Amino acid sequence: MLIGAAIWPRLRRRSIGASPRSAGPADRAAPAVLAGRACAIHVETTGLEADDRVVAVAVAELVEGRLTGNAFYAVTNPGRSSHPAARRRHGLSDECLAQQRPFSEIAEPLRDYLGDALLIVHNAGLAVHMLDAEFRRCGVRVIGRQIYCTMTAYQERYPDRRPGLAAATAELGLHRGNERPSCMEAALLTARLYQGLTGRAERIVAKPTPRADELMLPPPPQAS
Repeated sequence: MLIGAAIWPRLRRRSIGASPRSAGPADRAAPAVLAGRACAIHVETTGLEADDRVVAVAVAELVEGRLTGNAFYAVTNPGRSSHPAARRRHGLSDECLAQQRPFSEIAEPLRDYLGDALLIVHNAGLAVHMLDAEFRRCGVRVIGRQIYCTMTAYQERYPDRRPGLAAATAELGLHRGNERPSCMEAALLTARLYQGLTGRAERIVAKPTPRADELMLPPPPQAS
């Protein structure tokens, strides 16, 4: 979700059993790893409370710092309504989400897709917390801790600039397109921001090829 760093501590305080702690691995930018495989992730949720659920997840794959065109995108039924503010961000109605499969049906394919790759996330603390909570509910292995947080890395390099994903990528001349779902666009922007921060920006971005197991949104209703 495209949110500022200040919102994550609020979620942590409302989590059951949460207590103040120092910054952990998911809150810091990992070393810039450009060799091997990496996955840029973006997650949309029903809100920011401890019991909120994932409604969409998108992953763009990079190998040796370059986008491959391989992607994972899924929309899931959270089993609850989205908060109005979250619904405005992700644009998915409760009626649309009620038609999707539950996260449990994409948990293992998603975890297999991520494997042991470096995970690239903007505001990593929030996204990793939400995904790990979903994986635990399904009895699936949680995410590892080889994580590069683009928001933290951007803040360290440009402390006087706005750290949100849209603002950070706009500084690099990157903007959302309209040909893909917004969650997938955000994953691609996260990948491009990572490339910019690590000195591997590409002139042309390959469009991700949808996977066979992805859950696409139903077509919009036709105007009568």
